[in-house]
Amino acid sequence: MSNTRILEGELDRETIRAQIEIVSLSVSAWRAQVLYTGVRLGLFECLAGGPRTLEELSQELGCPAHSLERLVIAAHAMRLLDREGSSYRNSKYAAGTLVPGQS
Repeated sequence: MSNTRILEGELDRETIRAQIEIVSLSVSAWRAQVLYTGVRLGLFECLAGGPRTLEELSQELGCPAHSLERLVIAAHAMRLLDREGSSYRNSKYAAGTLVPGQS
């Protein structure tokens, strides 16, 4: 397929499906990394004790706040965390499956 046809909006359905699949795979990998990192750091276990601010999480987990902020924003976007003002807490999904002993 030529670049001219792409610019003119003449993509065939198979090409569009293939592009959607590639994007979906890359997003899935990103989401898995957020989940893995949150579990490895003990983020969900820490929040099992109740809501915490970013600064509190940073101190308790021993992570720089600027790095941890990216993780909690991503986990919130994935509905693993809920946000209440400046505090984060486990969502019902995370509390029921990602905290040992709380399933």
